[in-house]
Amino acid sequence: MTTTRVRVSAPSSRREARNGGRGRPRTRPRVRTVGPGTAASGLRAVTYNVLQCTGYPAGIAPQHLDGGADGLPALFAEALAPLGADIVTLAEAPSEDVTDEIATRLGMTPVRFASPEAWPGALLTRLEVIESANCPVRDGGRPEALFTRHWGRALLGRPRGGRLVVHSAHLHPDDAAIREREITWLLEVIAQDMTAGYDVVLQGDLNHRPEMPEYRRWLAAGLVDTFAQAGTGEGHTYRSDLPMARLDYVFAGGALAERVREARVLTGAPFCAAAAGRPYALSDHVPVLAVFN
Repeated sequence: MTTTRVRVSAPSSRREARNGGRGRPRTRPRVRTVGPGTAASGLRAVTYNVLQCTGYPAGIAPQHLDGGADGLPALFAEALAPLGADIVTLAEAPSEDVTDEIATRLGMTPVRFASPEAWPGALLTRLEVIESANCPVRDGGRPEALFTRHWGRALLGRPRGGRLVVHSAHLHPDDAAIREREITWLLEVIAQDMTAGYDVVLQGDLNHRPEMPEYRRWLAAGLVDTFAQAGTGEGHTYRSDLPMARLDYVFAGGALAERVREARVLTGAPFCAAAAGRPYALSDHVPVLAVFN
């Protein structure tokens, strides 16, 4: 397993390194946020496939933004800030620089999960990052043809004690047999985390619907689908302009699974074009928010 320890100060340290050691470059303004769930038992989690922060349909958003495509990171940060999330996981994350800019604006620490193709993931968090690993499989190597999008794991420290394991995953979009194999690997590591007594969150674009066999495997392993537990409606997360499928999930395991208070698919403004009254959406997916007591 390849493990990277990330300090809370890592974002500024990385920027100083890229700045040739000349001190901190110009910082970007943070946006106003709702207070995060800082109590020992409180947690707000968001997962969002952001389509590399290019806007949807492709090429439309920059035509309507001051600064063109350079204005998109601020737009995403402004959209996410009111959610007051403690953890945000991104599928199809943008470049590292753009991810870092969004994290800085939100006052969060970024952790990047590289992809062997062009679909990395990222975790943004207000919590202490104790350790993180990309594709944390048992033999330390990425299984052939699996996790071509991303799978990452992070161990987080909570403000009043206790630890939380976050798994961010983006499973194969087309081949159910590959997804099944990816789930087998994921469940092996999640079982170890739950046996160790950790609260566990698994979230991301899992690319299956609730009626498919893959979904039942998460439940059989003891995970709780937060939207099924506390949400209403069909919960379609794709597409933002024509809702047709629930592909994005927040699952909870361990003691956290008993503390689901709220779950919502965020189909309103600013995430959907129609709701926001503009000709583009932020992504082809919409986010999922889960709130825990």
